[in-house]
Amino acid sequence: MHRKLFILVILISSFKISLSQYIIKEGKGIDSLTLGIKETKVINILGNKFKRKPIDTTDYILDYYNKPISVIFDKDSIVYGIEVKLNYTLNIKTSKGLKLKSRVTIKDIESIYGEDWWTTKESNEIEYDMGIVFELRQDTLSKIIIQASDLDSGNDYSFYEYINGIYIPENLSQCFKQLDNMLGDNNIHEIKSKSETEFLTNSHFNIGLWIRNNWGLWQGSRLYYYFETKGISEPDNISSIILTSYYRNIKGHKIKLEEQINKLKKAP
Repeated sequence: MHRKLFILVILISSFKISLSQYIIKEGKGIDSLTLGIKETKVINILGNKFKRKPIDTTDYILDYYNKPISVIFDKDSIVYGIEVKLNYTLNIKTSKGLKLKSRVTIKDIESIYGEDWWTTKESNEIEYDMGIVFELRQDTLSKIIIQASDLDSGNDYSFYEYINGIYIPENLSQCFKQLDNMLGDNNIHEIKSKSETEFLTNSHFNIGLWIRNNWGLWQGSRLYYYFETKGISEPDNISSIILTSYYRNIKGHKIKLEEQINKLKKAP
């Protein structure tokens, strides 16, 4: 019991240390507190001392009154914004190098981020497409909001746990678990009754299409990069490997992942 309590104290202390020295990452978050995670993970990271505030009929904010942070959620309880209220006693900076240890003005922000920012009418915010918003009060920075990037090159989804409310597996074994949950016993039993070729032929434009569109294979999700590091980057090929491996797994056969990968690499 004492050991567990000691470990808990260490974890809490570690977070407080990181909070006093954290780096704000544009379009991403702060350390493990990132966009694209569930409310449950946020509470595990920040604790349960917050006020829940509705934004509209679906979206809401968790406002932490013992930390300079508020977290914004969509209807699926997924983070899409992180607000950092400035406390100049903390050692805070952004990944592009804006130091926040003293009063920060628009000129200070522009010296790091440039003048290509935009705002809305009568707003006290200046927004950059890379996924960061600076809110000013009396011409001095008072809050930073981290949000998804709007750059032409697209948003970085490589660290998202959820995209559009759907969990993104990190690896092949997690794909199996998600497919088990999605398909259910009856469908799995039906799949087992088919040959591998029959299953793959029938699945490419239904389950396979769902996988490609919903697991972020066209958006550079973490699952995409799992396969990209193995030399497979074409979404059609990735979904093919997932389905082949899943079929062999539920049939109790060897997956032969390396053989599948090498075969696709040699294909014209």
